[in-house]
Amino acid sequence: MTDWRKGQSMVEFALVVPMLVFLFLGIMYLGITFMDYTQYNNAARDAARDISLQSDFNAKKNLKDKINSKNNAAQVKRYATQLTTLYTATWHAEFLDKDGNPTTDQQKALDVHIAIDLARPALPQVLEDLDILPTNLKTIEYKMSLENK
Repeated sequence: MTDWRKGQSMVEFALVVPMLVFLFLGIMYLGITFMDYTQYNNAARDAARDISLQSDFNAKKNLKDKINSKNNAAQVKRYATQLTTLYTATWHAEFLDKDGNPTTDQQKALDVHIAIDLARPALPQVLEDLDILPTNLKTIEYKMSLENK
């Protein structure tokens, strides 16, 4: 084999490897994003179900207030343990009346609505410029009818 063919192989390798690494990392990060989204999707459903099945309205209200608390990362740990630090979850819980409007009245509350917003903190500027990962994911929402009114 001549020397110029060895050089040609090295040049081709140097051109192809960065693209393959970029493709591999992109697939990996999209997988992590999907994993986070799925995990929080299940957590929202579990939280809505737990609130709807509480035996009395005060227990429902207390659980809803814990989910809405400012320190909600610790309060909702029973539903979702953060798998990665890629996205941060903000939880919202409210009772809805028959028209779908938020209510605090026990007599009018028919449904519980859980929503989770997932936002990604800022990355280093070089990665932000590549615009690989979305800054915010679609809001996860679950609505369930209250039981044992």
